Amino acid sequence: MTGYTCKSCGGPSPIGVGYAITNPTQEDQHASEDRIACDCGHSITAAGWAVFNVAVTQILGLYSTEDRATEAAREFGSCSFAYRLSADEAARISQTH
Repeated sequence: MTGYTCKSCGGPSPIGVGYAITNPTQEDQHASEDRIACDCGHSITAAGWAVFNVAVTQILGLYSTEDRATEAAREFGSCSFAYRLSADEAARISQTH
């Protein structure tokens, strides 16, 4: 397992973006999986994953991997689904969340 930190703010960043943390804690690993951008916005994935409610009126979570998004959608229940964001969608969403 590998976690990642932002090169600018030092906070958790998405999988594959920023400095790699070898032997991260499970919390650090999930922090990287459960985001498409770091808190400062410097480290962002080219395209991430979102989980929406079935009416697409609410973002239930943002994730950097398909596996984590799919797992989260199952946890949210049958009224949610995982969706792959385009690079433009990921950039716009990361600016508002």
